Amino acid sequence: MANFLPKSQTKLGDRYLSEARDVRDQWKDIIQPGDLEMILNRITVCKDVFPTPEKEESWVNAVWVTACTKAGVEISQPEDLAEALMTVSSCFRSEVKQRVQPLVTARDPESLGQNAKLARSLKTTFGDGTDGLPYRHPVIQEAINIIWFDGRESDGTMFPNHFFPMPYEAIALVLAVIECCIDQWCEGSHIEIPFAYEYYADIYHHHLSALKSLQHQGLESRSCDPLYKLRQEFYNAGRQHAGPLPLRTDEVKWSQDRVDAACLAASQGSQSTAA
Repeated sequence: MANFLPKSQTKLGDRYLSEARDVRDQWKDIIQPGDLEMILNRITVCKDVFPTPEKEESWVNAVWVTACTKAGVEISQPEDLAEALMTVSSCFRSEVKQRVQPLVTARDPESLGQNAKLARSLKTTFGDGTDGLPYRHPVIQEAINIIWFDGRESDGTMFPNHFFPMPYEAIALVLAVIECCIDQWCEGSHIEIPFAYEYYADIYHHHLSALKSLQHQGLESRSCDPLYKLRQEFYNAGRQHAGPLPLRTDEVKWSQDRVDAACLAASQGSQSTAA
């Protein structure tokens, strides 16, 4: 199993990785890499980037129970476990914003920096592509690439079962953070706005609801999911951006038929050379 915590700082930033390592080191005798991976995947794959405290607590409890079961022990859950994991979640959101913000400002810096009205208008159009279809704006794919496909060992590459097709929750996160980046310019000059629960939880869930509503309406009226192919394309483009997979290091097992065929070909080649 690949190590979920990368050796480099290419995925989600120093603070996020630091918090994740703190969690791993603090309970390393109980929480194995796979257990930590489970909780972090639920956050980074964006099953709910802005979960309610009750939902977040249920994730923590489930991880701890699973960890103890795998270790064959019964130990009370540390009081600060939930707090530590919640810190990981907030750091992740902060790092996502830091990565996406340059993509947004680079798209239309004149509008963002000089015209508040135009900046506000971007909020209604950034999701659409040049063909008018929803969720086709290039910045969406760029954000997906830089968050989950930033290298061969990034999350999207190492955990395709979580990312293919791209989850609705992940797309909603991208839309919400792009909106946050635009909001910072809506008064005509840059004002820092944190990508925090109290400001953007409702916006995130609004985008998530809109995505699922489009899926539902398509299935109901045309028996077609209008987003499934797009979600596949998001993943495939991100996977291409990440580069080729690392070389496999697991043991190669040859079937006897292939061994026999290779030996036969080698012996025939030797006889031909000798002749």
